[in-house]
Amino acid sequence: MAKKIIFYLFFSTLSIALIIAILSVWVPFITSIRIIFSFLYLLVLPGLVLSYVFWKHGEIDPIERITLSIGLSLGSIPLVVYVLNKIGVPINFINVFFEILGVIIISIILLFINKNFKKKLPYD
Repeated sequence: MAKKIIFYLFFSTLSIALIIAILSVWVPFITSIRIIFSFLYLLVLPGLVLSYVFWKHGEIDPIERITLSIGLSLGSIPLVVYVLNKIGVPINFINVFFEILGVIIISIILLFINKNFKKKLPYD
């Protein structure tokens, strides 16, 4: 199991470094790093955590989980930003950053609540 995790971390790091190197041909190096990590933070991470709230590990395959995570992020983040803007929170970089962080933290809390307090049903 540890070898598998190390392999995935190595492959992910190598993939991100390769994408940054390719993007550095067209944009400055710092901008390419910002593009990659903004994409991951905005479009993948919130939906990925939400996908684990809705579907347990192993219920859906990884490609489906990544696709659903991008879709969940595209659905949830603009909705949260819109609702909080209607409440009176202005839309700027810092507020959106913390709103996304709030979605991620709330999703992690829901994940732990589902995991710890789920009753075993007789037919499970």
